[in-house]
Amino acid sequence: VYIEVDGEEYKEIIFDESTDISMEIDSKYGHNELVVKDGKVKMTDADCNDQICVKEKPISEVGEINVCLPNRVLVEIRSADMESEIDYISH
Repeated sequence: VYIEVDGEEYKEIIFDESTDISMEIDSKYGHNELVVKDGKVKMTDADCNDQICVKEKPISEVGEINVCLPNRVLVEIRSADMESEIDYISH
């Protein structure tokens, strides 16, 4: 799980089905809470007005993302060899 705030890497979490992590993401843009559990990643709380990121379903597959635009937070599931994978959207 790759977490980015305002275009900069914030944290990377290696996870599998047994990972159980709750974390807070605090920046000058806002506050978000993220849970990694049962092989899924879910934004559980945010102090933004629209709450779109919290309403999104949990992500679990490589390439899936959840974004909180007001707080400038991007959460993406990446694989260890993602750099070498073909981007099917552009090809």
